[in-house]
Amino acid sequence: MAERRSVLFICVKNGGKSQVAAGLMRQLAGEHADVESAGTHPGARLNDLSLSSLLEVGVDIRSEVAKSVTPDPVRAAD
Repeated sequence: MAERRSVLFICVKNGGKSQVAAGLMRQLAGEHADVESAGTHPGARLNDLSLSSLLEVGVDIRSEVAKSVTPDPVRAAD
């Protein structure tokens, strides 16, 4: 059995690009990876276009929130 990996996507606001990347990675990796996203200066909410674009391909990130990058997920990421 393959080792479970930890993946971290970081962008500035954590409201669009990193959330999209994380949502797609979760869909593709399933139980084979722990996937997180964070931002250096998180915004107040997720980008509406990012949310609707992912919904079109069956990925729902509506429950996600923009969050700040912290040392623990950085250390854990492969």
